[in-house]
Amino acid sequence: MKFKAELHFFIFGLASLMVMRQVGAMISQSSIVLENGGYTDIVVAIDESLKENDALVQAIQRMFIDGSGYLYQATRKRVYFKSITIIIPSTWSTKAEYRSPGRLTFDDADVRIAPPNSLWAPNPYTHQVQGCGKPGSYIHFIEEFLTSSETKDTFGPLGRVLIHEWGHLRWGLFNEYPDPVGDQKDIVHYYQSMEDEKWKPVACNQGIYTRALIKDESNDASDYRGCEGNEDDGYEEGCMAITSGPGLSTGSIMYGLLKFDQIQHFCDNDKSDPDNLHNREAPNKHNRLCNSRSAWEVMREHEDFKDNISPPLDLSDADILPSFTLAQARIRDECRIVIVIDTSGSMDTSDRILKAISASTAFIDLVNEETWVGIVTFTSSTSIRHGLIQVSSQADRSALRDTLSFSADGGTCIGCGLESGLQVLGEHPSGILSGADILLMTDGEDAGFATHPARQTAIEEGVRINTVAIGDDAYGKLNTVSLETGGLGFSYRDNDGRAELITALTQTAETCSGTDTSKGRVQLSSVGFTLGTRGVTSGHFYIDPSIGSGTQFIVTYTHGSDIIPGVILTLTQPNGKTISPGSFEYNEDAQRKVISVFINGRAEIGKWFYEITNTFPGTHSVTFSVYSRPNNEVQDGSVISVKSYISDSVLNQSEDIKALVTYAEVMKGSSPVINATVRATVERPGGVAVTYDLLDNGAGADVTANDGVYTRSFLNYTGEGFYGIGITAENDGSALILKGKTGSQAPAFINITEDGQVVSDGSIGNYTIRLPGDQVFDSLVFEKAAPFTRSSSAGSTNVPSLPQGFTPGQDLFPPNRVQDLRVKLTSLNESSVVLTWTAPGDDLDTGTAMSYDIRISHSPALLLANFSNATQLEFNQILEGNVSSPKPFGSLEEYVITVPDVTAVTTFSYAFALQASDDAGLTSPVSNVVKATFRRVIPTSPPPKPGPCDSMVCYNGGTLDERRCLCSCSDEFPGEYCEYVKSQLKNGVQVDLRGNQDEWQDSAEPLLASVTEQLNLFCTNNFDTCCPGRGQILSKSLRIQFVTVDDVKIADGYPVIEGKEEDDDQLYTCSFIVYALKPAGPDVCSDASGPLSRWRRGDHSNVQRRSAEPIYISQDLLLDAILNGRAAIASYLINATSKAISIANITLPIEEENAVPTDSKPEVSNRSMIVITIVCILIIGIIICLLGVAYYYKRCRKNASYQAARKDDQDDV
Repeated sequence: MKFKAELHFFIFGLASLMVMRQVGAMISQSSIVLENGGYTDIVVAIDESLKENDALVQAIQRMFIDGSGYLYQATRKRVYFKSITIIIPSTWSTKAEYRSPGRLTFDDADVRIAPPNSLWAPNPYTHQVQGCGKPGSYIHFIEEFLTSSETKDTFGPLGRVLIHEWGHLRWGLFNEYPDPVGDQKDIVHYYQSMEDEKWKPVACNQGIYTRALIKDESNDASDYRGCEGNEDDGYEEGCMAITSGPGLSTGSIMYGLLKFDQIQHFCDNDKSDPDNLHNREAPNKHNRLCNSRSAWEVMREHEDFKDNISPPLDLSDADILPSFTLAQARIRDECRIVIVIDTSGSMDTSDRILKAISASTAFIDLVNEETWVGIVTFTSSTSIRHGLIQVSSQADRSALRDTLSFSADGGTCIGCGLESGLQVLGEHPSGILSGADILLMTDGEDAGFATHPARQTAIEEGVRINTVAIGDDAYGKLNTVSLETGGLGFSYRDNDGRAELITALTQTAETCSGTDTSKGRVQLSSVGFTLGTRGVTSGHFYIDPSIGSGTQFIVTYTHGSDIIPGVILTLTQPNGKTISPGSFEYNEDAQRKVISVFINGRAEIGKWFYEITNTFPGTHSVTFSVYSRPNNEVQDGSVISVKSYISDSVLNQSEDIKALVTYAEVMKGSSPVINATVRATVERPGGVAVTYDLLDNGAGADVTANDGVYTRSFLNYTGEGFYGIGITAENDGSALILKGKTGSQAPAFINITEDGQVVSDGSIGNYTIRLPGDQVFDSLVFEKAAPFTRSSSAGSTNVPSLPQGFTPGQDLFPPNRVQDLRVKLTSLNESSVVLTWTAPGDDLDTGTAMSYDIRISHSPALLLANFSNATQLEFNQILEGNVSSPKPFGSLEEYVITVPDVTAVTTFSYAFALQASDDAGLTSPVSNVVKATFRRVIPTSPPPKPGPCDSMVCYNGGTLDERRCLCSCSDEFPGEYCEYVKSQLKNGVQVDLRGNQDEWQDSAEPLLASVTEQLNLFCTNNFDTCCPGRGQILSKSLRIQFVTVDDVKIADGYPVIEGKEEDDDQLYTCSFIVYALKPAGPDVCSDASGPLSRWRRGDHSNVQRRSAEPIYISQDLLLDAILNGRAAIASYLINATSKAISIANITLPIEEENAVPTDSKPEVSNRSMIVITIVCILIIGIIICLLGVAYYYKRCRKNASYQAARKDDQDDV
């Protein structure tokens, strides 16, 4: 065996600290190592879809070179960039200097250059799924951002932008500016400081220069105008704090202003440096999630700086210059996998050896074409069952399957098995080990493995080792082996409820080098169960339109003869057809205990059912798995995928018990899938598996709601050992695809002149930079997701130790911190505030807390520093809500709280925070602090400047022609100012009132009330008219309420008032148009007449249905009711208004275009037209009948004459 370590040691020499990064990996997806102040093994990847562009590679290098110097200064000479690997797309030209990427892929990259999401382009962003102080997943740039000359003017030098994003990625910092994208629910631009009662902009440092501006919608000459208000009274609604310069500030990098050389630092809490002093009051995302700590306070707790582990360094510019390695996947990076199976005596326990054989058989059936596969077994010695072979035919698969026949016996030498596995990998034609995979399955201990040379060889050669710990007694440090080689760690219990062995094998194949993950196999289902004699189990899954090619179903079992299978699988397709033994797709391998069904072509889309029946006279373990490939016919090519990971693969609990956090990212391409049902199942040592829902609600362990990342904490430890986590995601119809996502993004600097003009359009490539005040979320698109099912393994975590005295079921966890406390509403008149938050659990994000402790203060600093000294809310201050009865975790809490009014000032504020407690007396950390501000004076926008048409306004979307001062209206909205609605006029009745007053507002409500009363009375007395064909009313004493006062309305644009001189009195005519809508709810006619049919359309109904319009009560019916009750309406108006009002006219409105209705009544009503039409039809029918009779009579006469003439002729003969 020839190792070529000298060639690859430069690239992978430090790979020993690589963490797990693939599907089913640790959340910390970074290979980055900090060594003597230098960050090494940083991975940058360029997406395969981008066209070859050497300038892009050069831009990446310049960004890191400039960024290294900026990082060195910003961290007070402590850290810098040392080495970076850039992965070049395989589609680009090959160059001699390109190395092999080994096990690195695009999904491993810390910085990704990829196509934009159209909603967020061109801004870069960092994908963050963990909380404050925790690393992000990756930084995303688009190509144009790195290569455009516009970037520097708008965002700042690329190196500085990179360091802003590095703060998110490495140290878990968040934005300190008002972020309309990353923090849209909490965006605030100005707040009243409780230190000096001045209104201040949301900024990290108070020395930053800002301007109070608002979008100027009324002036085409400018984009923005100054806000009304000042720092004493505050500003008008919608006012924004627009940064104009750094002022005296030198920080913070997380606020922005990166284009200014003066901004050099991350903000701190050092009061001796006021120009970099963190503003703890500012209501921004960083303060909310990081408990108002400065960036440096968070960083000093990070492993990079804690305990002064990175002291200041005195380095030259040459010392901090990073080195670059360019890598490109080539033919020698083909997928190479060796399966290494423990066949020691202990593997005979619980049929472990049979399960390993069945899973390996299934893997050989599933593995992609062109994959290189080898098989090794080991006890205290090793056996190479099959050398490395490229799978390219069924004969190759059969040859591999034939080697899977062995029994369990002997001792355990894990290192020996690994050494033979490396030897088989060395048989590849390239002779290179880097980037290859070994899947190691074992249930035993091996004291010598820790120092076995094969382990170090695998690390140095860049071979990824995926491990499966089988049973309760497996080698406890297996996960460490996978951790240090960048592999995946799995565990499989003897009665596991998952098909984890097959999952481990298939995920190894799907994530190995040379595999295009976008075309890889998708796991839909993976379940395991125990079947007793004649036992039957069943279930379902969905095949959605994004997949369906090469669909394969795998069943493994443990008992049965080598001729007759021990179980029967029956599949029912959405069309009702079944696949079962005898079907041509159905294949059985009774010797290796595997059943497989392969659908050639496209599997039918929809809901499938499976049923597995035990035909073996006894109990055995069964697994069922479903895999499918992407549907190449889908236009966007994106597949719904689930990537799952955990917070730790090794969780030492010897001192303090910690939660294991599970994450599942459900995406369709780059778009989050929200509202799916996502569940985690955890197999525990010596205990029953537990299942719980993962949530995407922005509470508990979940940082951001609706980003497609579903999260939850696992707390139910049963003892030391391995905990395996499986994930299922399903959509039964409620899930949505959110078109557009982002993370924590770098801010742009928009230059606005003194007169409100934007200096530049701010475009990068084909993408326009968003301006302050742009409504980003108006363009969100929600697409209904097709029903789908997905399955994934998050791997396993090993808990080597637990605290002394630990007992399963102990209440060791307090409720989670509330991080989304918000002020929903304040009411000065009622001196009240409405607070909302997501309810915490009893144990972190599980269960229901026992009580809340809500505190109020005039000082946010007091709430942060000494919560218990702040004033506790009294019971009588809580108008709505019950602190003694919290809701279950994830529920929305809404409390109405009354506060004292401070009458001596025009504006005052209160700060609030809360803690939750559980039944064991454990309390959560203090929530984020919010301020409720009460304002007696709110500055308002100035009135619009009069234009050439004296402030003429066109309603309902009409367009004003300023040359002629005329409104251009659509057909639906007639009138001089487009003020009328045609459908309301067409279904309304005009009522003209006359009186000696010019204020008619008091008449509107009495008019509507009296019309409502008369319409209900009319329909009660004329039931058949209102409900034709319904027979009689149930009871003559029954008073029917056909409409309520809310259903009778005045048409838009009314009333219209006209004055008129009569006998020296100034009389006015006020024209109302009243229409009525059919009320929602039960059918009144059916209720009143008994169990008859509902109101019908056309001639049988007095309710007209119109497309995209309300359902109107018949105009004729309404007219008859008002005419019939005219006297009662007039009397009601006089009594209600105490004014001499009379009804001048009741008529139907004129529907002429752009005409104001008058008092004239149309000559013919709709009902009259119907009568005339019927009469005309009758007359035409009578005429036709008379003509028919005349014609028949003439024919008869003619026939009689003919017969008489014929008779005469016969007589003559």
